[in-house]
Amino acid sequence: MGWKLDNIDFKTYGVGVVKSSGVLDMPRIVDVSTDWPDQDGRDYWQYAADVKYQEREISLNCWIKASGYADFKSKVAAFYAALVAPGERTLTTVFGNEIDVTVQQAVQLVRKTRYVSSLQIGMFTLRLTVAGDSLAKLITIYRSDGVAHGVYGCTNVRLSQALQGSDTITFDIELNGADVLGRGDYILYNGAKYIAFEFPEIDKYSTNKRIYKCQFEHEFFRLRDVIFFVLGVGETPWYANLSQIVDRIIVNAERRFPGVFVKGTVEDTIYINHQFSGQKCLDVLQSTAAAYELEWGYRIAAGKVQINVQTATGSASGLTFAYGKENQLYSIFRTSTQRELMCTHLYAYGAARNIPVDYKGGGRNRLELATMPMVHDFYGEVHEVYKLFDDIFPHRTGTVSSYAYTPSPDPVNYPEKATYKLTDSSMPFDLKAKDGSGNTIYLINGTTAKMRFNTGDLAGFEFEVFDYDHATFTFTLTPLKQSGVYYPNADLYPATGDEYILIDVNPYTGEIATAEEELRVAALAYQNEYWTPKVTFKIPTKPGYDPGSILPGDSVTISDPDANFGTSTKRLIDIQRDLMTGIYNLTAADVVTLNNRQKLLNKVEKINKVISAIKMDDVNTQRGSEQTTAELSNKIINPVDEKLNSDQLVRSESIDPRMLAYDTGVPQFYIKDAMLEENVDGNEDKIRMSAGTISITNWRNATKPRGEIAAGYNPTRTWTVAETTIILATKDAYFLYVKVDLTESSTTATVLADINHREVKSEEGYLTYKLGTITSGEEIV
Repeated sequence: MGWKLDNIDFKTYGVGVVKSSGVLDMPRIVDVSTDWPDQDGRDYWQYAADVKYQEREISLNCWIKASGYADFKSKVAAFYAALVAPGERTLTTVFGNEIDVTVQQAVQLVRKTRYVSSLQIGMFTLRLTVAGDSLAKLITIYRSDGVAHGVYGCTNVRLSQALQGSDTITFDIELNGADVLGRGDYILYNGAKYIAFEFPEIDKYSTNKRIYKCQFEHEFFRLRDVIFFVLGVGETPWYANLSQIVDRIIVNAERRFPGVFVKGTVEDTIYINHQFSGQKCLDVLQSTAAAYELEWGYRIAAGKVQINVQTATGSASGLTFAYGKENQLYSIFRTSTQRELMCTHLYAYGAARNIPVDYKGGGRNRLELATMPMVHDFYGEVHEVYKLFDDIFPHRTGTVSSYAYTPSPDPVNYPEKATYKLTDSSMPFDLKAKDGSGNTIYLINGTTAKMRFNTGDLAGFEFEVFDYDHATFTFTLTPLKQSGVYYPNADLYPATGDEYILIDVNPYTGEIATAEEELRVAALAYQNEYWTPKVTFKIPTKPGYDPGSILPGDSVTISDPDANFGTSTKRLIDIQRDLMTGIYNLTAADVVTLNNRQKLLNKVEKINKVISAIKMDDVNTQRGSEQTTAELSNKIINPVDEKLNSDQLVRSESIDPRMLAYDTGVPQFYIKDAMLEENVDGNEDKIRMSAGTISITNWRNATKPRGEIAAGYNPTRTWTVAETTIILATKDAYFLYVKVDLTESSTTATVLADINHREVKSEEGYLTYKLGTITSGEEIV
């Protein structure tokens, strides 16, 4: 068997081989070993199937024989042409093996024959290069429709995962021409899709060399592209718990990515008011988890992205990391302790709601611990922390026994005149109870009691309590008007079994003690978490160590007694992996460190604290402000359509002084001598208007041009008001009016009270002016 090139015998070219070397040599291994400074030798960790070899050289000492000068030149040219043809050449050796080779070095030919022209001999050494194993990692890129676009040799392939942060795979692709790699393409890793949300960066070095720098993110981050709607509304308050919000996130995700997301483990939380303003689903998940002081995360389960929100995401990995050649770590690093997170002396406070004026001797507006501060000693160090638990305050959770609705006598024009009543047969105290001095025990002077629903159709809504009858355990609610709709209504109303709490009232017996115990438990849990110093470990694993499937949030054990680190359990907060070598660089800590985005959110939160001080961040306060405006509008302007908007109709400094003149065209009236007396004869429902007059100063028929003003005139018209006694029929608010007869010779005016609003020209032949409002009886304030 002879030497062949591309299956053509060397003899065809007149070439023979005198000596060869490197044909059967074992190539050099690509060195990925680990040098242990404190132990003997290097550690080669690869499995045989994973070993990579460097390129090697085959050297052939050859001669070439020809029958003359022309023949010699022709054979040399033919052999050279075979060597330099495009692509690799297949060399067949005398041992029968085939090797792919290329010629990368010059061939120096020495002619040996000098005197006989018919015999030409040349000697040369042929050095052939055998390519080493490719160090690129083959990755298949798929189009968004699932069709494979191509398999690419990639370098610098890295995985980066952070707890409550990014999850990306990045790599470089070198191409000798243009390719279309775009948004929506994806790759697969450990059963999960990683999607290209952006076009790759391209570095062009020449017409035949382009480097595509690609980044693919976990499919979970599709939530970044979906708006969060609640019942079709993007800007809305919603009183909900965490589970309901995660359910709504999945509903919104289904709109764009059906069948991708499912609900995983979600902590059971209380209901609180959330304000949404056109945010993306990912932002909602992050902010809501932060509001409950929980962590969000995700897993791939049965081919779907499972959303989890827990006290601590992740699971116990069961892994132990220790330094050493026979262990898992090549090196280990411990960072400085995070002193700012320590808490040895805790000042814990609850919410500033339902706190009586004499609490703790007076002057305290927040719930407090019985003993302050709460101390947990750590070698005599002092690290004081001021912590607010705004969801803890004295309250009683009541349950609706029944609900009754009485429609308005005129539901079209006066829907607000309907009555809304509910009962709670387990109500243990009289909300309107008074002490021996006649002061209310539970109602706070100057503040209206409110009922907030925790469950049911009205969960999250707060209503002012208009009245309470302890004999029947009946609450009467003031309706809430929002965007032209009154609540409760036929669709949304309290139902039997709905839970509620009373807000802005003094607590009932035992409620303060219960709330203080709840505060103590929460404060103790917080201090147990933060009384010891927090450290962070950087732990690069040794080459060849495969910890299996680990994810951010998983707990691991770290042991290194030699460095006085001892043995401790930490959580993985960051995972970096070189997918070319498989080496991990892990970060483990006691608590989650904040990334830049989270730090920014914290700064925003501090601003919100300032806003909270004036109660403008609370949904219920905003609703209360709207209700107050509506009440004033009902009593003063127009209770139905609220036509007047002073900001739109009257600009600052826009009133012409002439409008206030004695004879202005705008009717102006005044009452003289007539006085209003209430509680007549000790009857709180009886009022009396004494005799007097009403005058209109610019009666239109008597008004003169300005040129005649100097002559003197009096455009006033006066009517007589007789003494009038009125018995108010109900406990509702009344408008007090005076009605004047427009008959030319009439001087009669009548005083009347009406529960409904009247326009000035509501009755033919009369003008009706509103004097004010009056409320008889007792209201909850």
